[in-house]
Amino acid sequence: MKRSLIISLHDVHPHSLPKIQEQRQLLQEIGIKTCSLLVIPHYHHRTPCDHHPQCIQYLQARQATDEIVLHGYYHDRRGLPPNLRNFFWTHLYTQNEAEFCDLNETLAEKRLNQGLMLLQKIGLSTHGFIAPGWLLHPRCIPILKRLGFLYTTTLRKIIRLNDPNSPILAHSHCWSARSLWRRSSSQAWNSLLLRHTLNHPILRVALHPQDFQFPQLKKQITRIIRQALQLGFQPTTYRDFLLGSTANIAPAHCSTSAPHQTPPATPSHLA
Repeated sequence: MKRSLIISLHDVHPHSLPKIQEQRQLLQEIGIKTCSLLVIPHYHHRTPCDHHPQCIQYLQARQATDEIVLHGYYHDRRGLPPNLRNFFWTHLYTQNEAEFCDLNETLAEKRLNQGLMLLQKIGLSTHGFIAPGWLLHPRCIPILKRLGFLYTTTLRKIIRLNDPNSPILAHSHCWSARSLWRRSSSQAWNSLLLRHTLNHPILRVALHPQDFQFPQLKKQITRIIRQALQLGFQPTTYRDFLLGSTANIAPAHCSTSAPHQTPPATPSHLA
């Protein structure tokens, strides 16, 4: 049975670039030749990727071996109306960063198109979209499919957009570094989760820029990765896992048509 190790580096943008480079270098040194880079085009309305030459150069170089994934557009909720039904997801689970948690179809498609256009402008292509916090409203699925995306993911699933009702179950390891209690809880949870994921054909590890700034998190993360490699897990990306490394399929593309409108839906999330 083939066993796949998918490592994703979340929140790649100009202001996180030094930490991303450090993480990617360490992963390279322990045997991770390929991974998925989750790029935020215009992080928190600050410096966009296409205005930062070092970020452009780095991503263009990494694209030869790594996968570029669109990861929201702003990665925040500035200007969006408050939604008390989603208060937990928008203010407790994330720090007001659940951008695609409850976007309407028009705004969701606009931001997806903006993200694709910015990536294309700097010579990058993508087959995947992963929402900030993995919080994606189900009404965004048809839009992603229409724009040519191959997949999206949630914390627990890999969703093929040509068959969204048959997701691949694979719970991702991830850590929360925002406070001491979150770091301690994350370590305990990931130790328990590892008992399951090491016996699964797919092992997912999601890293955020600040994770390696804390020695205990860095130690646990690298130990999990080394253990997976020793057990025969093969590093891959989401794209190559779904398509095979030699497959040739067109990347996602911008839409020139007007966004499709559907009636408002009660916000919910793909668990």
